[in-house]
Amino acid sequence: MRRRNERGRLENETARGSTFTILTKRFVWKKGGKRRNPLTLRHLQAAGQCVRPRFDGPCDERYDAGLRVKLLILPMLAGIVAFLFRFITHGTFSNDHYVHLSLAQAVLLGDWPIRDYTEVGAPFMVALSAAAQTIFGRELFAELMLTVISLGVAAAVTCWAAARLTGSQTLGFLAALAQIVAFPRLYGYLKITLYPILFVIGWAYLRRPNGKRLAALGAWTAFAFLLRHDHGVYSAIGGGAAVIIAHWSEGPRRVLQRAAAYAGLVLLCVSPYLAYVQLNVGLVEYFRTGLQVSRTEAQRGDWNLPRFVPVQSGPIVLTKPRSADDLPAIAVRWRMGLSDDDRHAHERSLGLLYPELRDDGQSWRYRVEPPATEALSQLVRLPDAADTGGFDRSSLRLENGPRGLHRIAVALNLDRIAPGPPLEDLFGAVNSTTLLFYTVWLLPAVTLVLWLVRHRSCRPPLRCGPEVLLLAAVAMPTIAGLVRSPTDVRIPDAFGTAPILAVWVIAATFSARPRAAAARAAVKVLAVAAGITLAIAVASMASLREKIDEADLREDSSVILERAHGIIERTRTWPWTGEWPAGGGSELVPYLNRCTDPQDRLLVMWNAPQFNVFSRRAFAGGETLLVPLFRPTATYEPAVLERLRRQSVPIVLADRDQLPEFEKAYAAISMYLSKRYRQAGVFPQDGGQQIIVFVDRERRQSGTDLELNLPCFGDGQHALNR
Repeated sequence: MRRRNERGRLENETARGSTFTILTKRFVWKKGGKRRNPLTLRHLQAAGQCVRPRFDGPCDERYDAGLRVKLLILPMLAGIVAFLFRFITHGTFSNDHYVHLSLAQAVLLGDWPIRDYTEVGAPFMVALSAAAQTIFGRELFAELMLTVISLGVAAAVTCWAAARLTGSQTLGFLAALAQIVAFPRLYGYLKITLYPILFVIGWAYLRRPNGKRLAALGAWTAFAFLLRHDHGVYSAIGGGAAVIIAHWSEGPRRVLQRAAAYAGLVLLCVSPYLAYVQLNVGLVEYFRTGLQVSRTEAQRGDWNLPRFVPVQSGPIVLTKPRSADDLPAIAVRWRMGLSDDDRHAHERSLGLLYPELRDDGQSWRYRVEPPATEALSQLVRLPDAADTGGFDRSSLRLENGPRGLHRIAVALNLDRIAPGPPLEDLFGAVNSTTLLFYTVWLLPAVTLVLWLVRHRSCRPPLRCGPEVLLLAAVAMPTIAGLVRSPTDVRIPDAFGTAPILAVWVIAATFSARPRAAAARAAVKVLAVAAGITLAIAVASMASLREKIDEADLREDSSVILERAHGIIERTRTWPWTGEWPAGGGSELVPYLNRCTDPQDRLLVMWNAPQFNVFSRRAFAGGETLLVPLFRPTATYEPAVLERLRRQSVPIVLADRDQLPEFEKAYAAISMYLSKRYRQAGVFPQDGGQQIIVFVDRERRQSGTDLELNLPCFGDGQHALNR
């Protein structure tokens, strides 16, 4: 009652024009700003008063403590969901992931970037992996934790930013959910994490463009540059856009001043690294190498636009029968002397499906429609049934019946519903990926057009201020730089900011108020249909159903916990059985570790950095990948050869099919290897691959490996058997 009277009094005073009196009485003025009373702020907002309209909409509620906590709960939940989902669905790291992991391993073994190996533009990415191994242990578990925690942070920030932009916590959570379901590669965790945080920092600068927030913007841009240099370029475009938008109304001179300050802060933060580069190799040579690698990587992509496949005709939805594999099994041993006719009659009356005589020749296996409570109840009371199995006779609960979410789906017959040919084609992987490709590319432009139409007419809680322009500016360079072929794995790389853009576009469309009632209804239907279509396309592109089945997420909690324990075990227990990526050769890993010393190095003559990581031996020659694709071999072959002569490299691995290409590209290195190394064995792999093991002629053997019959070097006591 007291609050209601207070609200009425505020409304009356507002009507008499005494708003300034209310504000000055209720706020405590301090040097450099105001301290607001949260309770009074709610009253002012209820009375329709705009406390701080700058960039934050009509009424700024940021200082309401209750609302602040409320806005953090759902983002925290989104972050936890992202962490758990990516952890439980973890399969293996991709082959490319081991490139920077091998560099991180080299750093932990004592190598310095640039001085001891070629660094091509991702120093802090390597440093983060090395730091994670320092914290969690030198296991693959450390990299798994680093990546899934980062994706959890990205989901939380995405949820918060989308909820603040749209005024809907539901849309905020859906944006984070889209980011999670898109299933970006763990290798690309930085692409997902960097840009939502950049947007939030830039948005904070728009609200209050002071020196501290400019310093935060510059520091984050520098951090992105050191993580990977192309991320620094994209972040600088977004950060520069924040500076321009914030000071546009103050004139060109002010914009240039603040832009210069921003550039200076970025340069100040990266200057120690640049000085280190200049001292070791020179900035010109360093950036020339990086540009060569980036240019070659960009040229490798296929820039042909994806195309939609035709949609077949047919029923939209199908009801499929359950097969025997979809139904739980029970066993029945009928009484001796029961005739086949009587047995068939019991099977029909009880609904026992797919009869199959078991190996013992006395009992039968049947399938039943779950939960089958009535049928099982009759079966246990049936005199002709001598014994039963596959269910609890007291509780009538099936031992292998559906569990968790699958039980609900079976109870509602949802597991029998399947999309027909038109939906299968329309939302198949190819068409879904194509749709998302064009959607992601068009999102910034659609956002800008919609902002121009709505920014003067949109109402709270939807925000249509300059923060929307900033979001589009942050998203544009990342989409242009990251979304290319192969589209199915590259599209998720843009899902740092794309979900935020998408939910804002949907919210801005849904809240539009054309004059005609029919037009308003049509706009709302269009917005909802677009959201549902995009959600289905994301799930289809990422093969969400298959990932859920592979991770046993339909089962009960005990099965999920068992899977989580298995993931922890296989990523912590060397040699990390089950984590080997595509390609063969995993059987060589224990040999490479136990028959070399820790200070020895391993040379792999094709793109297979996982051998270095799994064997825990640093790469030789200062190049983690001796692949003649990224830059001219003549520019670094002499340096590689000089390092090989100085380093201890007792074992060299080669792929027989790719060896001629290596010898053609690296003539001097090949001549050196042919003189110093001899072939010790050939190991055929699945798919026709043959791995050749070469050993050093000049290195004294310490024995012979009994398992693979290959020479051993060192004391042979360094195998890690846990």
